[in-house]
Amino acid sequence: MEKYYNAFINIFSVLCYYVIAAVLLNFNSNFQKIKLERQLYIIKNVVKAGVLLYLAIFSSIDFVRFMINDHFEMKLVYNYASLYVSNDFIALLIVPNLPLTTKIHHQITSLFLIYSLHVDFNELTNFGQLLFIYTIFASYAFLVNFYLGMRFLKHDNSTYLNEIIEYSRISARFIYKYTCFINWIIQISILSQRLYIGVFNFHYSVYCFLLYFIIKDDLILMEWLKKK
Repeated sequence: MEKYYNAFINIFSVLCYYVIAAVLLNFNSNFQKIKLERQLYIIKNVVKAGVLLYLAIFSSIDFVRFMINDHFEMKLVYNYASLYVSNDFIALLIVPNLPLTTKIHHQITSLFLIYSLHVDFNELTNFGQLLFIYTIFASYAFLVNFYLGMRFLKHDNSTYLNEIIEYSRISARFIYKYTCFINWIIQISILSQRLYIGVFNFHYSVYCFLLYFIIKDDLILMEWLKKK
């Protein structure tokens, strides 16, 4: 039951971050003029950027330790998984008019969380380790979410803020492109290895099917950043 309790705490914590972000963003005059629907979208992305930055640092450190010890500490894994998905879950509930591909992405990550809470990543018969690796690389692209939210706050009288937002766009596109590429190579390599040693089963087939929709959303967002 502890893992479900921690998942609830993480969801509640992220919801609190939404409130804190809303208070801080209200100091921006542009944010005050934006409709509530758009404000929620901005808050969602700014909070997610912060959560992903946290995960990029700490989950990477723990992943290295897991590899050295050849053992995944599931208590930590459950915590990282629920923290990663909390923002997506909340966004599905309170952020209106999300793009369809984004909704599908968030729904799939929510399904992955349910799956993660019921398996042991140390067992190769499930795709837990692949999922953990995908999450780590996804967290490195936290600037994408930062830009998605902050781009609406550009102001003619705020050159410094505009420069930060533009720099985040350029950096986000570069980081997003190469982290996705490296991530996909690693995923294909591990899947091929699992197929070779004979542990590729129905779980892995479902993972590949669902991963298609996440990759599709990544490609759409990548192309959008390029056009911008």
